[in-house]
Amino acid sequence: MPIAGSRSGRRHSVTFKLEPPSSEIEIVADEHRLMQVMTNLLSNAAKHSPKGEQVVISARAGEGKVRVAVSDRGAGVPENFRANIFEKFAQAKSSSTNKANGTGLGLAISKAIIDKMGGSIGFDSVVGQGATFYFDLPQAEGLTK
Repeated sequence: MPIAGSRSGRRHSVTFKLEPPSSEIEIVADEHRLMQVMTNLLSNAAKHSPKGEQVVISARAGEGKVRVAVSDRGAGVPENFRANIFEKFAQAKSSSTNKANGTGLGLAISKAIIDKMGGSIGFDSVVGQGATFYFDLPQAEGLTK
């Protein structure tokens, strides 16, 4: 199965690397809505990554939940934008193009989807070193192999 957002990767000259979990894990989620969130996170990471960079996708289980993370090596999230990043129409200017990309709805929609599925969404970022956007969703009980 192709990685969601791979078209965006080609368009922005980045590659995607999947770091598989150490064991099989399953989550409780709406498959179609989860794909919408993943497509958004991968597309954002590709847009904000320098050409030739790699976007890393990982999933780890622990404490009854699964964390899925998408990491890039872009400019990172500016300090003055962090408090508003999940709000509708919020956009930070891209340091590589000095303009905003997209509508500013993707992260707000992703947050609403993850919240509705009983999870949480967040990010870690160091300006100049990139960002990792992640979400935590409930792990399906008794299905970890």
